[in-house]
Amino acid sequence: MSITNSGVEIDDVRADKIVRYMAKQVWQLEFEDVCQEFQMVLMNCLRLYDSTQGASFYTYFQNACWMRAEILKREVIGRRRIPLDKRQSLDAMIDGVESEDSWR
Repeated sequence: MSITNSGVEIDDVRADKIVRYMAKQVWQLEFEDVCQEFQMVLMNCLRLYDSTQGASFYTYFQNACWMRAEILKREVIGRRRIPLDKRQSLDAMIDGVESEDSWR
């Protein structure tokens, strides 16, 4: 089976290879998750690619993958961040320990 749109024809094997190659470049995220995202990017690129704009399809797809990877990285990093109100302050009192002024 081949995928054809906008004058670009890609068979399933080549589509899988190109997606996996691009996903290997994004080592910060889970490989299978990135492959799934890049499959969606590929379908979207096939739908939107316009050869009259002067860029090759691979260049168009590569740039779309990098943009999607950056968005994914920001989302993952954002989930790992601890909100300010949940962070421990260095000035916060430790439970069970009296303040320095308590002996006076």
